[in-house]
Amino acid sequence: MDERDGRRGRTRAARSAKASLACRLTRTMVITIVSLLATRSSFVTIARAMASERGTPIDLGTALQTSKTAHQRANEAMRTENYYQTTDERELFATLGDATVVLALLIPDCELCANYAQEFRYVAELFARSDADGNVDAATPSNSLVFVEVPDARATPNATGAFNAKSAPFVALLKKNRWYYVTPQGETKIREPKRFKGALNAKETVEWLNYALGRKHDARVSVPPVVDELTMETIDEYIVDDDYDVVVEFYAKWCGHCQAFEKDYEQIGAHYFRERRAKNRRVKIARIDVDNARPAAIKYNITGLPTVQLFPRGHKNKGLPFKGSKKTTQLVIDFIDSPGVALYEMKIKDMEPWQCFDWLREEQLIEFDDNIQKAVDGEKVTPAECDDIVNSVFNFAQARANRQQWRDAMVITMCMAATKELKNTPSGNSAAMWNLLDNAKFHVENPSTEDDEQAREAEHTQYRRPDGEMDWEAFRSDQAEAWRREREKHGLYDLEGEDDAMFDEEEWFDFASPEEGGARVEIPEIHRDEL
Repeated sequence: MDERDGRRGRTRAARSAKASLACRLTRTMVITIVSLLATRSSFVTIARAMASERGTPIDLGTALQTSKTAHQRANEAMRTENYYQTTDERELFATLGDATVVLALLIPDCELCANYAQEFRYVAELFARSDADGNVDAATPSNSLVFVEVPDARATPNATGAFNAKSAPFVALLKKNRWYYVTPQGETKIREPKRFKGALNAKETVEWLNYALGRKHDARVSVPPVVDELTMETIDEYIVDDDYDVVVEFYAKWCGHCQAFEKDYEQIGAHYFRERRAKNRRVKIARIDVDNARPAAIKYNITGLPTVQLFPRGHKNKGLPFKGSKKTTQLVIDFIDSPGVALYEMKIKDMEPWQCFDWLREEQLIEFDDNIQKAVDGEKVTPAECDDIVNSVFNFAQARANRQQWRDAMVITMCMAATKELKNTPSGNSAAMWNLLDNAKFHVENPSTEDDEQAREAEHTQYRRPDGEMDWEAFRSDQAEAWRREREKHGLYDLEGEDDAMFDEEEWFDFASPEEGGARVEIPEIHRDEL
């Protein structure tokens, strides 16, 4: 019992010490803030108040130098009539004493913060522009509403702690003389701030501020639409604008999936609207209600809702549909930014038969043999000659894939897949061909990171010949042996040395590298739909 009572006593003492420390910190912070409010921008007086509270002497020269440095930082920062950046808490609290503040606490190296910072500045610009146009609200005119951006909230610990900011971006509205209150006992306390919890874009931020500020209808700030609404009369002209990549969503108001995707599509529109302002990106986002434009849905081959189609510059005849099973903001943005696979498919399909082989030779991706030259010249080639062409060109594609040159491997196999005479041969319709094409497409759509490349290079170092080239025969042999051991481990390989009826790795790797003298494997013709 004595030991338990002792532990309880020590716990109570620790709690009391923590509470005392918290009270002292809070008291220090409140006195500092009240001093700021009382003295406005008098930095020397503020410094004296803070020093007096801490019980330490104050060097007025240091205080004056601090004031000068703060003003220099403010002058160097981007500033307008109703917006500025700062990491100086004195300046922030001085502004809070003069005006209603929309505060954004951000942190560096945060992509979400960096993107929203541009939206935040745009919102400040919209409010300033609205007031300049005469839409002034008597309660919150432009000279009493200030947008303050703190680019590094770690540099303002008092403000961050005072407003209980625990995550970034932290956006809050602090109304003049109402963000704190005084208790009957004379204590000054800070109210829980009105924090913005909507989507991090200009539209929802403006709507939230209009409501939170209580702006009248005729004084509300409006945001230009980030997604253009099209009609049957405007869609064709909108799409053929060759100055822009155009993205169109085909939707219907009654469609549940369309309603679920609506907010994501707004975010996509906001992203490219911001990109146009900041980087002059040539991308326009629009949508059309197919209930009011059935002919347009038929013309653009819409078979399901919602459908997102990209019409890139230079390819306006047919839209590239987003084929992902999930439509999210980031997935669609990735598709718009790098539709490489779809663009190459479109380019090759637009070529005349056998023309893509001329293009591959111009790109120095393949070399012609007699059979390829014969086919490109328009002469008739036999099925056997077509099969020889496939095997010859496949070697070029495989060599590119071995070097991780996936774009080259992809366009070579795409060219063969788009040539009817080659596609219908046993080798052209083989599993090896389609596996290589699908693998190349995957790597083009999902490029390796620098770390992946370094890891792969380290793995391949032991297979480098003295001339720097890869010894692919040794590499594949070791892969086959590693695979065989793994199957033995799981009981999938015949330990008695009998032939493996499931798969012969040696034959597969020989087939994959006929340039090394390996034998070709006769693969039965299998239609792609059966794979």
